[in-house]
Parts: sequence; structure tokens; C-alpha cells
Amino acid sequence: NPRPHSTPGIHCTLNHVSLINPGSYSALSYCWGSSRLARSIYVDGLAVKVTENLHNALYNVSFWTQDKLELEEPVPLWVDAICINQADAEERSSQVRNMRQIYSRAKRVIAYVGIPFCLSTWSLYSQTSVSYLVSNQYVGKVVSNEGNLKKAWTENGWQILNLFFNEPYWARVWVIQEIAVASKVTMLYGDIEIPWGDLAVLLTTWKDSIDLVPPNKRAYKRTLHLLEFRNRFFVAREPIKLIDALRWSHSTHATDPRDNIFALLGLCHDGQTFVPIPNYKQPLDVIIADMANNMMSLNRSLDLICLKG
Repeated sequence: NPRPHSTPGIHCTLNHVSLINPGSYSALSYCWGSSRLARSIYVDGLAVKVTENLHNALYNVSFWTQDKLELEEPVPLWVDAICINQADAEERSSQVRNMRQIYSRAKRVIAYVGIPFCLSTWSLYSQTSVSYLVSNQYVGKVVSNEGNLKKAWTENGWQILNLFFNEPYWARVWVIQEIAVASKVTMLYGDIEIPWGDLAVLLTTWKDSIDLVPPNKRAYKRTLHLLEFRNRFFVAREPIKLIDALRWSHSTHATDPRDNIFALLGLCHDGQTFVPIPNYKQPLDVIIADMANNMMSLNRSLDLICLKG
């Protein structure tokens, strides 16, 4: 909420709406981050502890909406940590089944990637430079120099991109569904906007040409699964099998390890077949055993037990 309050800080109002007719709203995609450095925000006047990364996300989103969208009124925003009672396992289990609808019906999904070296000059430089590097059609272009191939960008440019692609956001498993189903994705690095379309072009270029791959392959490979999921689900409208989704997302992480399964169910046509009801009261080993039994009995397949990790 951009309006001034008597108590300094981020102020929110919690509203109840129906998914049948929710009106115009945005949904936030972000990395929770460590809970050790908790910050306070105010929800209906009451202090609520959130992670530092969520605090930074709300702060930068509020500035971006005012500057870019020229909005003076409070922005309707879905934020899982605030809109779901995280201490209630039953509520979390029921809300998991709504995630696909929440993010697909949002006017836009705001993907807050993060910000390197907060409050430093390098931070601001990195934000604006990444926006330029990602959007420029010549990122990774190979040029000839006396018969030798070398990268067109300077080492400094690659370092900036490396910071961007090493942000913890890219390894979060819930990000997959949040980006894959969105009608529009707006990425924020600090409060600098980076269109998803530009990033998709860059990743596709690197994926299709081995000569254009950046020096640090591991950094950019962390994002390729997002390109795969969105191209399959949103662009091509192709069905996704749960076993394939688990394979593509094997390097992602979640605060609750059960989310490595639950976060993918809404994208998979057979998700409900193998995990009928997501249940946070159920131990992880029981969930995996039930899922494996269902796959073996229905598909006559042992593929699941071959998945690394």
C-alpha cells in the first residue's frame, strides 16, 4: 500500500474473494528465503513477521507499481505466506489444489527474482545491466578475432548475468507452476522490469546453439526447466506426465520436501491419479511409497524409483 501511515513500514489489508469471480489482481512469485532474518509488515494494523526476501519483494513491487503502472491505490496481490495460514496443515493442503487457478487467473504474475548485494551501488548497477544484457539481441554473440572465436560480451557482463542466474529464486520448485500457467509474467530484479519474453529468447538461443553458451553453464541451466515447462504447458498446450515433471525439476528445492511433489501436481494431467489428495499431515516417505505403488500398478512402470534423489 503506497499511502502513508502513522506507523512506518509496509501496510496490507487482507480481503476475501471468490475464485469464481476474483476481479483484477496480481500474484507474487518469489523465493521465501531464510526465516532467521524476519521483518515486520502490518496486515490490517497488526504486525506480522515475514522473511527478509518477502519484505524486499513487497517493497520493490510497491515502488514498481507506482512508477511503472502509475497506480496510487493499493494493489490487489496474492502472496502465499500472507494469504495462507502456514501453521495450519489442513488449510495448506486444501490451498495447494487452488494454486494453478490462482496464478492462471491473475492479471499478471510478478516474479521477484531478488537483488544482489542489497543497498549497494553494485546492486543498482547489476539490476539495470541485467535488464540490458537480457533484452539485447546480441547476448552471447560469437565474433571472429584473427581466426579465433571469442565472446562478444566482456567478462564483467558475464559476471553480472552469472549473479542473476544464481539467485535462489530459480531453484525454487513452486516457481515452476507460477510461471508456467501465468497469462503474463513480469520479472523484477529489485524494481527493474525484465520481460519474460526477452529471457525466453535468451534461454532458447543458448539452448539451441552450443557455440553461444555462456562460460558458466551451470548458472543458465538452472533456468532451462522453466522454459521447458512454460513452452509445454502454456505455449504448446501439451500434456505433461508427473514422472516427466519430476525428472525435469530434479534440481529444484523447497522448504518442505513434500512440495517437490505437490508443486507439480497442477501441471500434470495424471497428477491426481498418483497423488489424489495433497496432505501435509502425511510423512514424505508414505507419500512417495503410495505414489510409487500407484505408478507401478497403473503404468506397470518402475521409472519412479530410478529418479535420482
